[in-house]
Amino acid sequence: MTAIIIAEDDFLVRKNMVVALTKFDPEIKIYQATDGQEAIDHLKLHNVELLVTDLKMPQVDGLALLAYVNNHHKRLPCLITSGHAGSLKEFRRIVRALEPEIDAAICQDHYKFMSKPFRLTDFTATVSELLALNGLDRFMKGISPAGFAQLIEGEAKTCVLKVVDGAGEAGYMFFEEGDLYHARKNNLTGDEAAVAILNIKEPYITIQDNLNTAKYERSIDTGLMALILEASKRKDESGFVSEVE
Repeated sequence: MTAIIIAEDDFLVRKNMVVALTKFDPEIKIYQATDGQEAIDHLKLHNVELLVTDLKMPQVDGLALLAYVNNHHKRLPCLITSGHAGSLKEFRRIVRALEPEIDAAICQDHYKFMSKPFRLTDFTATVSELLALNGLDRFMKGISPAGFAQLIEGEAKTCVLKVVDGAGEAGYMFFEEGDLYHARKNNLTGDEAAVAILNIKEPYITIQDNLNTAKYERSIDTGLMALILEASKRKDESGFVSEVE
């Protein structure tokens, strides 16, 4: 039996999704969640083929949920919805620009995006497309730190993006209403720390809410896109040096 999770705090929107999918496939099993934590609880208890999640939700939001999926269920296809169309547009743009190999081989398949409001016929068609991937054996790299930072900016979220590398060393990016104003990693702060964090490979990502922004002084005035482009440039230069050597 096909099983999916729908994480959506708006009751009517969630109900319409469930009704549409049930009509489309009466045998489908749908686990409903009103926030990210309930979705995570379902993921711990059930094997599912698809996650549908909104970005804006109370308690644990869609970004934190995606971070959990990114760390623990990299092969799980996700349908991301948002009433903030700009955040989805920016996420697609950054993936295309900086991670073309993921965009071409993976992200356009495993991650789909829908801006609210959307037609239920389009919704069921997208769900069907993602469920068709269930039998494909593909490696899922997940969402990069740059991708998460773009989503945070687009959602105007206040939080700390914690990124841990393979050696267990953590970097922190501090956002206030979507503005990246401070970063630190080891002995680095500001722009240099942000660039280092953005270039972490195979990251373990968590999002921490309820930060006291008064505790940290601004160390970053550079825009997020400029930092991402600088990180990409350094990544390319590092790869070129390795090839020459």
